[in-house]
Amino acid sequence: MLPEKFAAPSFVSTYTSSAAAKLFSALVNVKTGKQDANTALREAEESMNKTIEADAAK
Repeated sequence: MLPEKFAAPSFVSTYTSSAAAKLFSALVNVKTGKQDANTALREAEESMNKTIEADAAK
C-alpha cells in the first residue's frame, strides 16, 4: 500500500506560518463578503512583504 518513492517534503521558511495566517484572514474576508478576492489577496501580499522587509532591515 505504500509507494516505492515518497514526494519531497515541502519548503518551510521562517515566514510560512505568518503568511498562512495572513492568507487565512484574507480568505475569511472574502467568504464573509468584507472584501473581494483580488483586494484581499493583494493586501495580504503587501502585508507579508512589509513583514519581510522589516525583518530584513534588522
